[in-house]
This record gives sequence, structure tokens and C-alpha cells, in this order.
Amino acid sequence: MIEEKKRYIRRIKNLDVDSEIGSETLITLQEQGSRLLNAEESPRQALIADEDAVQGLRGLKRANRLVRINNSFVTTGTAIEEEADHLENKQAIRERRDVGRAAKWQGWKDNRVHKFASVPLRCGATAQDVLDRARFQFEEDSEDEALEDIIQNNLDELLEALQILKEAALASDAEFSWPQGIIARK
Repeated sequence: MIEEKKRYIRRIKNLDVDSEIGSETLITLQEQGSRLLNAEESPRQALIADEDAVQGLRGLKRANRLVRINNSFVTTGTAIEEEADHLENKQAIRERRDVGRAAKWQGWKDNRVHKFASVPLRCGATAQDVLDRARFQFEEDSEDEALEDIIQNNLDELLEALQILKEAALASDAEFSWPQGIIARK
């Protein structure tokens, strides 16, 4: 009976720890949500600052006619050639790496195929399998009845604790799903 009380006290302590962890998780998720809102607002502010800078640059250009803005979307012939050379080099490196990997895989496979060919296949249950299964089949006796009574008495408390954990999980899910919706819009 003392052992049961100790287990009960441990369960209650575990439930307290679980609920505390759940509340800390909710707080963390709320902080992440507010940071996400700040991150969502930052690009808007950057666009506004960029537009202000463009307007200021246009004003300087009109005033001095010294500022020239290069169009970075138009590339010269040398840039195109450099990019083509770079892509060819990357392709050659990738092909050499693939050949090496294929050779390594073939060597590994050749070394290990014979190990799996000698493994015998077992059909049916062995005596050890039957003993393992019998270990978990009980005949009813007075000890079993007493244990079932103890379990039945603690079910209400366990159900209440599970309800608390379920509510914490649902709240965490809602708090987690909200920022995911914002991220998905982007």
C-alpha cells in the first residue's frame, strides 16, 4: 500500500511537471508568434525605406545629372561566358563525384552480398517464441483483482490529468498553427 502511495505521489509530481512544461511551451510559442509578426513587418518597412531612397536618388539625379544607375539585369557578353564556364566546371565535378560514388557502392555491394546469402530463414514459431508469449498471459488470482481495484480507483485522477494535458496540447497546436498560416501566405 505504501508503494502505491509513492507511485501516486510520483504521478502527481509528473503531472505538475508536464503542465509546467506545457505552459512554458505556450509562452515560447507566443514569443515566437510576436517575433514572426515583427519579421513580417520588417520587409514592409524596408520597402518604404527603399522607395524613399529611390525618390531621394531621383532628386539628386535631377539636380546634379552626375549620378548614373546601371541596370544590373542586362549582362555583358563576358559575364555570360564566365557563367557558362562555371556551370561546365560544376557539371564536370559532379560527374566525377558520381563515378566515384558508383564505384564505391559497387565495391561495398560486392563485399557484403555473400554475408546475406548465408542467413537461414526460419519458418514457424520456436520454443523461445512460445515462452515469450506465455510470459504476458496471466491467470486471474486475488493479487490481480487487488491490482485492478487500485488501477480502477486511480483512473479518474489519470483521466483528469490527461484532460489537462490534452487542453495544453490543443492550445500549443493552436499557438503553433497560427504562425504557420502567416508563413504559408508568404
